[in-house]
Amino acid sequence: MAGVLLGATWAKAMEPIMIHLSSSSSSSSSSPSHPPSYEYSLPCAVAVAEGMKLMSCRILLLRTPLAHPLPPLNSKDSIPYIVPAILLAIANQTLFIGISYLGSVMYQIALQGVCMLVTAVLSQTVLGHILTRRQVLSIVLLTFGFCLLVPNVDRLGSSFSSASILTNPGLYSAILGGFCTAAQGIYFEKASKAQNHHIFLQGMFFSFYGLLANIVALLLLSIFHVSSSSSLLHPFHGYSWSTLGAIAGIAMADISMSFVFKYFDSNTYNFCRVFATWIQGFITFSGVTGEEKKVSSHFVLGSILVSAASIMYRSKSSKPILLSSSFSSHC
Repeated sequence: MAGVLLGATWAKAMEPIMIHLSSSSSSSSSSPSHPPSYEYSLPCAVAVAEGMKLMSCRILLLRTPLAHPLPPLNSKDSIPYIVPAILLAIANQTLFIGISYLGSVMYQIALQGVCMLVTAVLSQTVLGHILTRRQVLSIVLLTFGFCLLVPNVDRLGSSFSSASILTNPGLYSAILGGFCTAAQGIYFEKASKAQNHHIFLQGMFFSFYGLLANIVALLLLSIFHVSSSSSLLHPFHGYSWSTLGAIAGIAMADISMSFVFKYFDSNTYNFCRVFATWIQGFITFSGVTGEEKKVSSHFVLGSILVSAASIMYRSKSSKPILLSSSFSSHC
């Protein structure tokens, strides 16, 4: 199971980097007023990623030796995956917009902040998971540590003023994307754990509805002529090897994410996302993405806090605490 967490963390770290490299302005400097653009259709790219996930899960299911035969399928078995598939389709669309306007690292900050809050609330209201006091403290430590992990926080401080960030479309796409990302994780976890089907079969259900949702988005954009690059007449316009890399990054991240939701929980995947940002920071320091940085003291401190929070969250505690009662006691 440790391999599942490591694979999910690495896939999530590479996803925003591959998307950034697939933009037409990734090699040049960009600003919030002139964000990098994408020459290919975003809904089509996400639809291709869903198709790649569908085929991958099908191949893996056929090649995986099963200890027990698959239970008989019912037409209603796939219905619980409709809502999380639509939510993930929305989240993946905001992924491109947020990275365009905020950059991959700044977008991760805003997205992860929303994910932590929404996941903690929905895990209690939807799944009935009551966090222990130690887990609540670990999420607080995780939040502080995550903010300190940002490698280019000094540069962002001079580039984004409080006034400009409030009018930046990337911020609102990150808020919407964070809510949809957290909600789809909760509802996929609920659906997958309620069934005895193999994870690859559940992934096929999930990807099938995700493919339909993105095709509908592509049709709507074509009908209303939102963007010429999103036209259904030219779905593969502007494709390159970097585009295929971004699509593969999305597919790998989503497949590994499903494993974490199935065998762990949504809060655990939040820790994977934070460690992914940690890896992304070191990749940024190495200069691979064209922005070479030096390791700062706040990055080291953030790494320590994140590691401590992860150990604390997975440790056992017999004192559960409701978030609602915790908030009311401090008011």
